[in-house]
Amino acid sequence: MTQVPDPFANQGLLAQVLNRLPVPLGVFDQKGNTVFVNQACLEVFNVRGPAELVGKFNALEDPIINRDLGLREFVRRAFRGETVTVLDARVPVTRTVSGPEDRVPDDPMATMYQNITSFTVRDRDGAVEYVVMYFQTNRRYVGPPDIAKAIAYMDSHWAEEFNLNEIVRAVNLSKHHFCRRFKRYTSMTPHHYYMEVKIKRLKEALADKNLTIAQAFSACGLTYSGYHARAFKKRTGMTPSQYRAMIWQE
Repeated sequence: MTQVPDPFANQGLLAQVLNRLPVPLGVFDQKGNTVFVNQACLEVFNVRGPAELVGKFNALEDPIINRDLGLREFVRRAFRGETVTVLDARVPVTRTVSGPEDRVPDDPMATMYQNITSFTVRDRDGAVEYVVMYFQTNRRYVGPPDIAKAIAYMDSHWAEEFNLNEIVRAVNLSKHHFCRRFKRYTSMTPHHYYMEVKIKRLKEALADKNLTIAQAFSACGLTYSGYHARAFKKRTGMTPSQYRAMIWQE
């Protein structure tokens, strides 16, 4: 029987494949230090070259990731060896380099929303040797800073009850003017956006096998009642139990 050679025995070939992979990907050692980023990752985060990150960026210590973006628990779980996904993480950017049609102005409120998944590479003894993270950009927001600030406010206060008064106070606009501007730039009402964020967080909670469906709703500030269950089905096309069954089968 002819033995088929392993193409990845050649580490140089493996590096070329990963670098050309059209999915943004970063690799970190067990201490959190960046050891590899591919070209797609450099482009989506507007980094000139690997030298700006490799050996310099530490995922465990970076204050933006762990504090400002609220991803501390995701990062900790990843480096404990779990395969974990965070949905629709808000990542502020200054600009992109993918093309003129996607270019974001030099505005600190410009934002990407990404799904981030991590998995581990282990050594022969089973200890975590590397953590791999790959990034899927769901959408970008490019627009006025006041609307971006409102979006950021709702993203960080999603667990609380919707309060339009607090949102307009944060952006210093009247209710009428703010709602018109928000609908103009996002094509949805503020409450609709708030509920979209709630549903995304509920999806994450429903994927947690340690929670019952009712507990998942409660963790998101919702009640497992007819209204909220119907709202979930309206936006996903599935009941909460159907969605959970689908996720757990994957």
